[in-house]
Amino acid sequence: MEVPDEILILILERIDSHISLIRAAAVCKCWRHTITNTDFLCRYRSLHSSTIAGNYHYDTPEQSYLIGSRAEVRRSVGLVFVPSSPSIHTRHFSLDFLPGMIDFPSHWDIHDSRGSLLLMNHRESNSLPHRHMDMFVCEPLTRRFRRIPPPSYSNDDIYTFRGSYLIDGADSHINFSNFRVMCLFIRRHDDYFSFATVFNEVGGAGSSWSDKTIGDAEPLLPVMSFLGCTKDSWHFYALDGILATLNKSTGEFSTSLLPSTEDWSSLPWKKCYMNVGVIDSHDGATRIVVISEDNSAKVFARLDGGEWALERRLMLSEVTRGLSGYRPSFFNHRLCISTNGPGFVILTAQPAAPWFFSIDLETMKVALAASDMGHIVYQSELPWPPALKACLGN
Repeated sequence: MEVPDEILILILERIDSHISLIRAAAVCKCWRHTITNTDFLCRYRSLHSSTIAGNYHYDTPEQSYLIGSRAEVRRSVGLVFVPSSPSIHTRHFSLDFLPGMIDFPSHWDIHDSRGSLLLMNHRESNSLPHRHMDMFVCEPLTRRFRRIPPPSYSNDDIYTFRGSYLIDGADSHINFSNFRVMCLFIRRHDDYFSFATVFNEVGGAGSSWSDKTIGDAEPLLPVMSFLGCTKDSWHFYALDGILATLNKSTGEFSTSLLPSTEDWSSLPWKKCYMNVGVIDSHDGATRIVVISEDNSAKVFARLDGGEWALERRLMLSEVTRGLSGYRPSFFNHRLCISTNGPGFVILTAQPAAPWFFSIDLETMKVALAASDMGHIVYQSELPWPPALKACLGN
């Protein structure tokens, strides 16, 4: 208690996580008053990256059903939260507060995540994919959700829905009262025409959809295939080895060239996500993982000049020999990317067999992996600023 205020600030600024900072605020009124100061929180955020609470992925447990006299095994899909550390309690990130989630979890899908928010889609069991879109933005930790009215093009047969994304709100920040939702559509006429419509949420007032142009990437949208989601961007493959990137802070598209060493013309663009992934590695840099026809895994890193250079290469038939269930025949087919997420990629030997293994992009070690993580893992951060109130009095 004898520490001068300026020294106390320097000490508290060096706390290494948001969770520890919240715990420090509970020590005494003096510490709480210092931590809840707006200037302190701004400095703290500039010194520390956001705290990752954990990841959401899809769980598909097998369930047996008796149909007449015949037993049938089906898989029911549910969303599972995996905490980033033991200090994060899974129950705080349950999605059971969403309407119908407990009784019909398979009716809910995650479309995107950004900061502490999730963009969810709810559909009835008999509805067509992406038709009659019922979108929700929710914040699991605070158990708040908001239904987003569908854009007017959602149920029009002339328009093809291509995806929905969470974009930062005003001042490049995102929270439950400050976010944007972007939906991409293709209008099918004699020539394809692509455009985006954006929902702006600012404090619950004046929220609406508005159309926007999408710049140089517009001619590429009809032929784009999803490659991966990094912390700040979505990435898509377009024809002729072009990488189209949607910046989730600005909501703008940009284009660049994929590694020139690869023969991109040999990849079917509609299924290239099965062999190529754009992923955040543990050091925060973006990597491109390519599974070649000889079943080698190539990892590319971006150089200062912007071009991609080969960083590592693994011959998968060799490095997986010690894994349980390994068969040489698995590698008679080209391996497929089943899941990509922060710092890892999961491959499968389909159609040869349901055998899954992961590659850690930091150590390049392989290990057996669960088969139920879905196509992408969605990352969830703790809300910022933390929900703290200053104490009155001494």
